[in-house]
Amino acid sequence: MSFDIVIKNGRILDGTDNPWFRANVGVKDGKIIKISRVDIGKGERNIDAKDMMVVPGFINIHAHTEGTILTQNRCESSLKQGITTEMAGPNGGSLYPIKEEMKELLKKRLGVEVDWLTLADWRRSLERKGIGINIAPLVGHDPIRTYVMCHTYDTSHWPYVVGKGGERVKPTKEEMEEMKRLVAQAMEDGAFGLSTGLAFGPSSRYASNEEIAELCKVVARYGGIYHSDAREIPAVIEGFKELIKIAEMGGVPATRTIMKAYGEENWGTPIEAIRIMNRTRVRGIDITFDQYPWMYTNESNLGRWFLPIDSTNEIVHRGFKDKEELEKTLNDVKDDEKWERMKREQIERWERDRKATEETVRRLEKEGLGVGMEWWDPANYEYIVYSKTHPEIVGKNFQEVAEAMGIGDYLDAIRKVWIDDGGETYTCSGKMCKEDVIAIMKHPTTAITSDGFAFDERPPAYAPQHPRSWGTYPRVLQWVREKRVLRLEDAIRKMTSLPAQIFQIRDRGLLREGMWADIVIFNPKTVKNNATYGNPCQSPDGIPYVLVNGKIVIDEGEHTGVLAGRVLFHKP
Repeated sequence: MSFDIVIKNGRILDGTDNPWFRANVGVKDGKIIKISRVDIGKGERNIDAKDMMVVPGFINIHAHTEGTILTQNRCESSLKQGITTEMAGPNGGSLYPIKEEMKELLKKRLGVEVDWLTLADWRRSLERKGIGINIAPLVGHDPIRTYVMCHTYDTSHWPYVVGKGGERVKPTKEEMEEMKRLVAQAMEDGAFGLSTGLAFGPSSRYASNEEIAELCKVVARYGGIYHSDAREIPAVIEGFKELIKIAEMGGVPATRTIMKAYGEENWGTPIEAIRIMNRTRVRGIDITFDQYPWMYTNESNLGRWFLPIDSTNEIVHRGFKDKEELEKTLNDVKDDEKWERMKREQIERWERDRKATEETVRRLEKEGLGVGMEWWDPANYEYIVYSKTHPEIVGKNFQEVAEAMGIGDYLDAIRKVWIDDGGETYTCSGKMCKEDVIAIMKHPTTAITSDGFAFDERPPAYAPQHPRSWGTYPRVLQWVREKRVLRLEDAIRKMTSLPAQIFQIRDRGLLREGMWADIVIFNPKTVKNNATYGNPCQSPDGIPYVLVNGKIVIDEGEHTGVLAGRVLFHKP
């Protein structure tokens, strides 16, 4: 038999947690045709994998690639770290379904022509363009609720389009039926499940457990999953219990995505969440975790805190549009008179946010909701992760920075840092405890994920991205080698067959004859993450080859330009 590609002499880790074995792999027409310990001959292309691991392509079940793949479709940052499949539409924020009148607003937000309304339309749009990795779509609860319950829209909020008028807790019977119809349509179009972002969804945060459970019943009919970034500040445990309740009511498997506890008052709570997880699974409820191996969330430029934006949520999720906006803001911050005005506006904004959040919580508490809706003070939750001129303050929150610098007002303190750094100071929202991160990672139900984006171009210094988009999977592999946090076999399982099982992707995630040839070849002795908070856009070492659907897309560490990805279709 002739092969398109033959991988020789590799150590096969098949994704099952079994020990490695040495074998040759033959690939033809996009699939793995032969795995054998004996010589299988040559292919049109031959790769000598001696001393390297040959493993299934990594499956990333929480990514925001739907926000970048329309303009950066080679997906280099993901592929170079071994990711061959990514979910789209987590946190309740998919790009579909939308109404005709939302197209222009979404175009403004994304910077591309919007030629879709449904998931089926979006799939066709990506397939026409060509994509570098496989995409497995979820449908978001927030666009569904916005579609049905809102009457005006804007683009000033993350994720993409905000609906005004969706602040009601209870939809009408007719609205509920329409939402169920839209979920069913998305599932018919191949969605893998329903996602929510209950802590921050502009409309979803008002939804009752009963509403979401009713939609989950539709998902369950199609064999899908409920994928939720649960309410968590300050209620990590309460938010997790809410997810379990929704899953039980909806009769659907569920994943608590990006399981974490940030804020020192929450450190240690994942241990209790793990206990609850174990008891819940004993009761027969299918609950899993996914997680990234980082200590901070949401990296951005410190100067975004000085922008004239209406809400803290927008500040957290928006950086500078361009270098000119950064330079103008930097000049304004240097001007003492303008600075005093900016300080007043900042304080007034946070006070408005605090009062609005408290009012929302009071409203929702009357309906038995409101879990994890506490307003958070940036003085205690925002951390410096890179400073060009003040390395001594890295790892400190804004209040601690003021104390370390002997400046009474923390706004004045971070102003000085930003000016001294010439606008190159980076911050992250929320800090985790390493012991918590490792405890979650070790749990057998936890899959590895990134919560990142797929990039082809390196974002500029004025708009830094989190290093998770470049280094999540090699970081775990490096931890395996250097810290022994997991066995290598188990780490590969958490990146491949476990996420495939969670999402019922039946033809990927394992190295088996007949499976699609999504394959990663890496050197276990040299694989290394190079992405840092100070320099986040660095590709890893030690991953020379990646195949997607039987095509070599990373060859000796470089992208080949081949667009071999597909939009996957979930089947019950």
